[in-house]
Amino acid sequence: MIKSHFLILAQATLLSAAISVAGMSRTARAEVPGQDGKGDRSDCLVGVYYFSGWWHPQPNKWTVGGQDWRKEWPARIPLLGEYNEQETMDREIAAAAEHGVHFFQILWYPAGGQTPQDWAADPLNAGLRQFLAWASYAKESPKPYVPYLPAGWDPRPWKDPRPSFTMPTRNEWRVALRKLKDALDAHQNLGVPRADGRRQKMLLIYAWNEFGEGGIVAPTQGDGYMKLEVIQEILESKRAKP
Repeated sequence: MIKSHFLILAQATLLSAAISVAGMSRTARAEVPGQDGKGDRSDCLVGVYYFSGWWHPQPNKWTVGGQDWRKEWPARIPLLGEYNEQETMDREIAAAAEHGVHFFQILWYPAGGQTPQDWAADPLNAGLRQFLAWASYAKESPKPYVPYLPAGWDPRPWKDPRPSFTMPTRNEWRVALRKLKDALDAHQNLGVPRADGRRQKMLLIYAWNEFGEGGIVAPTQGDGYMKLEVIQEILESKRAKP
């Protein structure tokens, strides 16, 4: 069943490990509020969930019942790489940072009966290893509750019987982000505490690359860079003059 409007999309419960993009190299740096000394591009940290399930060997997430679903759903094919490889991660970090995304929240999947070492070796968790291979990075150990916005939910490519929702248009995505920004501005309890006692505004978006489920911020053949462009438009303020 396809719902008519993505803004009524229910939240998903996700187990994740938070990895900050704040320490990127200068060539693709997402400037974190209060750290550049020249005026902030944003006063809100923006994080996006990241899925590491896109590998080459079969069975993989691009096939269902032995059929490659990309032929039926070409609009969801990503522009920066179709598999979780280091080159793909490097391009994704650069694109995210250039459009106002400060960190990826890497989805982590512990399996029952296995050790942490086994979990780390699981292909589903390759994204974490690839992110840590970036030239520089910073870990964020606290796990605060922050506002959450889904970028879509339509798992039909995976033959998932759960309800589906139409993917957001540019205007719908703009309205959703603006409402969330207004909520962050209006409510002091949203965000995370800083060491200096002030509040740091923060939000999370589902998801960067859930191509099968429809939570997609990453550039694709169908939407191009639309989701990233709107994130930059709504959540990045104009740089203050030095």
